[in-house]
Amino acid sequence: MEITINLLQQEKNYKRIENFLHIARMIVILFGAATFIALIVIFLLKRNISQLVDSKSSRKEQLLTELNQVQDLEAKVLLLNQKTQLMNQIVIQEPHYLDYYNTLKRYLPLATNSAQLGTITLDSKKSAQVQIEFAGIIPLSEFLGRIEEDDFKNSFKLAQISRISFSESVDEQLKLTLNVTFNE
Repeated sequence: MEITINLLQQEKNYKRIENFLHIARMIVILFGAATFIALIVIFLLKRNISQLVDSKSSRKEQLLTELNQVQDLEAKVLLLNQKTQLMNQIVIQEPHYLDYYNTLKRYLPLATNSAQLGTITLDSKKSAQVQIEFAGIIPLSEFLGRIEEDDFKNSFKLAQISRISFSESVDEQLKLTLNVTFNE
């Protein structure tokens, strides 16, 4: 038996397979290179995005800290504003104690030369209780005459004597307690 081998036929098939394998090898090498380059690009993009996210996150934390500080400052300003408004309301509602005191100082010591202004109790109803000390009965009577004058009556709505006391000390002083209500 005889076997015939056609080497030319086998060579054509072999060359075709070899060319196919060479093309497949090139495609695999190009695909591998493209995949490697894509992986490097993806890694670089991931690293850049990670750095960007970290910087944005730190910026966000910084802005939140600043916002909290601004909110704290704003809360302090609002609290200060409320306190200022409350103080203004109190000042508006409270009587003018200094004006009342100055009125008392203006009229009461002028009533007599020997009178001394003792304790003064001012209240919020525009009235006061004043204790005046006199060296004797004559200065007291001069003061009582001064109360009847129009100038005194114009400054006070009401002037009422609530108590007169006498001290038997060395000075022998008369103490007069006077309740007054101021004009508005």
